[in-house]
Amino acid sequence: MAKPFTPADAGLHICLWGQCDSTGFATRDELNWHVKREHLLLCPVPGCLESVFTHKDILDSHLKFSHKEAATEKTARQQRDIHGIATAPLATPRAFTKRAGEEEDRLLKMEMSIGISKKRCGDQLKSVLERRSKRVNGGTPRAVESPGMTGNRTPKPLDTASFPIVWEHGVLPFLAEFLPKWCGPGHVISVARGNTPDSRRIFIMTRRVVSRARRLVIAQHVRDLLPEPYRSTASFMFSVGTVNRLVWARGLSKEMPDEICVPRNPFCYTNPCMGDSIGISEDGDDITATLGPCVTVGDGSYWLVNFHPFVDVSRGSHPVPIEHPSPADRARCLYEKHDALSSNSLNFRIGNLAATSGFNLETTRISHDPYWEECDKEPPLIVTDWALISASTRQANILRKFPTANQRKETPVTLMAPVVPGATACSTGRTSGFQHGQVCEIPAYLDGAENGTGKASREWYIEEPHPYDDEDSWIRGGIGVEGDSGAAIVDCESNSLVGQLWGRNRYHGPGPRWAYFTPILDIFDDIQERCGQERRPQLPQYRDDADRWSVYPVCRTCFDLHGYLESRRSSRESLMSMIGMNEGRTGDNENDLASVSELATPKDQSYLARSYLVRYVAHDEATSSVGGVVSPAPLHAFSTSMSQAVSPGNPELRSPYAQALDDEDLYEKCQGTSEVALGKRPALHPPMARVDGQQSAKRQRMV
Repeated sequence: MAKPFTPADAGLHICLWGQCDSTGFATRDELNWHVKREHLLLCPVPGCLESVFTHKDILDSHLKFSHKEAATEKTARQQRDIHGIATAPLATPRAFTKRAGEEEDRLLKMEMSIGISKKRCGDQLKSVLERRSKRVNGGTPRAVESPGMTGNRTPKPLDTASFPIVWEHGVLPFLAEFLPKWCGPGHVISVARGNTPDSRRIFIMTRRVVSRARRLVIAQHVRDLLPEPYRSTASFMFSVGTVNRLVWARGLSKEMPDEICVPRNPFCYTNPCMGDSIGISEDGDDITATLGPCVTVGDGSYWLVNFHPFVDVSRGSHPVPIEHPSPADRARCLYEKHDALSSNSLNFRIGNLAATSGFNLETTRISHDPYWEECDKEPPLIVTDWALISASTRQANILRKFPTANQRKETPVTLMAPVVPGATACSTGRTSGFQHGQVCEIPAYLDGAENGTGKASREWYIEEPHPYDDEDSWIRGGIGVEGDSGAAIVDCESNSLVGQLWGRNRYHGPGPRWAYFTPILDIFDDIQERCGQERRPQLPQYRDDADRWSVYPVCRTCFDLHGYLESRRSSRESLMSMIGMNEGRTGDNENDLASVSELATPKDQSYLARSYLVRYVAHDEATSSVGGVVSPAPLHAFSTSMSQAVSPGNPELRSPYAQALDDEDLYEKCQGTSEVALGKRPALHPPMARVDGQQSAKRQRMV
């Protein structure tokens, strides 16, 4: 009797895995592919660094998106097995065999380079920690453990190293080397605080979407490079976007970018200062930016501003006059024929463009900020984007703030200081007004294609301040929105000038919004070198006492109208109140006026207004004084005991109307009065005793 024919007789390779019903395979490589894919749940592509997959569908998705050619061949093998074509080896095209070999060599080289880079980063981090340990211990490194040592074991230097040191030497060099290969040009790498004091979020922003498999690979490599104490506290976030040199709050798509607030400081002042509007009108285009500090360069006095708003108009041979406020900002006042700006005695010109950081926006310089020396890091490049405007004043600088009921004399900014990571900073911009923010812990890494210079740089940035609970307001009107280019960054604790704002990342969808700035000491060094000065530029030291107080703009009508519009609730807030989106946030209390529906009636509004005064004014009075935020609107004090300063960017948007409709609201009451005849509902007697409180509440909403 003849022996039954088996796949082994045809020279095929057989899978001996239990209960495997597959037919034979033409080559051993095909058998290995089958075993890894079907039984071991490993990626069968040689050189792939992915770990074990939890489900076969996830592995198939990985093959589909990360190894397209291999997935195509895999499909061909599956079709061959389905049709039972197993009597002869499958003929592999020569071209595909060549491509597969090249792909395998490329992946092998990539795997080797990744391993070498990880080892190099680890060795570099250990070397830096040893050098720092020698300096601390007087030239003798502390031994980890010596024979005969008693007591607790000395911790390893790697486990006790600060996160900035670990990031600068052990993680960022690896990401800077491989992200261009994995994600293409135009990426930003940064680290921000997490939800807890010890946690951190690693942000990677790219121009195109990164696949989930690639994101997992990047996160795994970073975790491998982090010491054990930081692995559990580090999280990752990948976003798509760009960095711009200067709607619902968060843009939904590329065609629907982030919404920004109405300009909060577009006014004209007799004596300009930091944070005021400047600009020029050229060939029908209106350019608007923010005025920076007044500086002394040599024997001259100049205003420091950003160069990028004026890069096009500076290429001509004629002088470039800069005006305050910008033509666009005073257009509405002139259109409505307000008398204040129509006077011939006003001169809007503040000076001519005198010097710039270069002829284009590709200029950089090596930073000398102390942070790099403290981290034992080679000083990197930073973006330089400055211009000087001739000035007719030598007064010391103050940030523009609006008058308040309890205002104090402002302290001039006369000092310069290096950047302090994590410090609280403040700034006044033409669009955002006076705002607070927090300096980042670690400067961001910007790819050369992202910062516009063609060279990678490290940039400091401002992020949302404590308590980090109003991200929408930060997106709409935080530091660095459009129109704030050139604003000064001031350290709140030391009242020192630390930087100049030049850009903000602008995306749609998830991710934080950060305002990038250049350290002021590096800017002054660049001015000294390019202008051929013997010493670094200085800040004016003297300012008259009479000029240290906040003042109203020239056009009081525009100012009052702006304060009224700021006090009104936006259409988005109204929609949220009507559909109940505020429930569980600000509307937990029964009479919380922040979440009242626009459909409610004015019944008992005077009673609600008095409740508002009792419940919220005293509370706001305490909270608003902590941040030092001032009001942009004219003085409308409730009384000497209830006056308060409200943030110019975040006014209290509370309505005096009732939260719900009552049955009696649907019918008119016959009182025999003229009010009934006119269709008005007479107010109840108890609220009538609180008319003064009602009027005060209305005035407050104009702030």
